[in-house]
Amino acid sequence: MPFRDLAHLKEALRDDDAAQSDDKPLPLVLVVDDDPNIRRSLELLLQPRYRVRTCADGAEALAAIDETVAVVVLDVKMTGLDGFAAYKEMRAKDVDLPIIFYSAYQDVKDPYEIMNEYRPFGYITKGADHTILLRSIAAAVEQRQRATRHRDLIANLASLEAQMQALKKRLSGG
Repeated sequence: MPFRDLAHLKEALRDDDAAQSDDKPLPLVLVVDDDPNIRRSLELLLQPRYRVRTCADGAEALAAIDETVAVVVLDVKMTGLDGFAAYKEMRAKDVDLPIIFYSAYQDVKDPYEIMNEYRPFGYITKGADHTILLRSIAAAVEQRQRATRHRDLIANLASLEAQMQALKKRLSGG
């Protein structure tokens, strides 16, 4: 919705960091892992704080990616489309989507090499303290929300600028 005037824009900017209202749904976390036990345990861990959608493979996850997904927790070693290939295709669909690699196979590739090559939001070892995963997901959700608000503000500014240009044109008689 475009801003009616500059005062509304300033109010939106002031309220930008306000807490989410209760009527907004919980952020959606997409969990992608070919192990049903891992999917279920992460779902149980995350459900108090997030909506959770689980996918058994990379292809299913790619079909599930849309603007409602706040963060992806992605297994690296899966049958079919592995986590690395899925990551690249997810990035092609949504460059701003935070993706956290969640892997038990540190021998597949050096984690530092993965971080440098893919630039995921995080790389977490399965079996590590779940608070690390929860903190990473919370930070990723926060980043996603900021990016979404930023995109919305830019769109609103563009709309306001177009409205101002139209008004100038009307006032100048041309």
